[in-house]
Amino acid sequence: MTEGLLRQRRNLMITSSIIILLSFGGVKIEEVGALGTKLVFQRKDALYLGLWIIYSYFFFRYYQYVLEEPDLGISKAYWSKLDALTFNALRKAAVKQLTLNESELAGEFHFSRLDRKSRVIRAGQVVSGREPAYGTPTYSKYEVNVLHFIPEFVWAGIHVTFNRSAITDYVLPFVVGIIAATLGAFSNWEGSLCKVIFQHTTFGLPCS
Repeated sequence: MTEGLLRQRRNLMITSSIIILLSFGGVKIEEVGALGTKLVFQRKDALYLGLWIIYSYFFFRYYQYVLEEPDLGISKAYWSKLDALTFNALRKAAVKQLTLNESELAGEFHFSRLDRKSRVIRAGQVVSGREPAYGTPTYSKYEVNVLHFIPEFVWAGIHVTFNRSAITDYVLPFVVGIIAATLGAFSNWEGSLCKVIFQHTTFGLPCS
């Protein structure tokens, strides 16, 4: 993670956490005092609006920085685990369809390298023998239904989520940010985005 992305990640996590805590706790700002100086807000909605603007800015900046990352490692880790989980099943499928012994097959049985034939059908190619004269390999194709591998898909996702830091490094800030927006935008909290925008305008629309 680059230094710039790490900074934007920290900013988004902090502002999102503040919104979540304020919204969940139903915090009301009456007055602020610092070093003997008391600040009384005549329009608290302006303060909350500023918080939402800062949050939106940090969310957008983090999104931009994530897009600039060359490789998050999530996809690579997922497909690597899925290939390991499906290797034996793909080999058995090829043996069954081609009516050959496992010792007669050669090739890489990687799910990530299968060709897509339809929404649910994937096709693979393996070395099924060699020509007698020159020993040139002969290739055969086999097909599998992706619906048969749903447990493997789910387990590979769980594995990446809990055993790889990429999810918490890159995806977690988005999740926290979305929770903050959802919880803080339409709640009964006085700083909710709905109340700040609509209830202080001529529309006077209800927010809950």
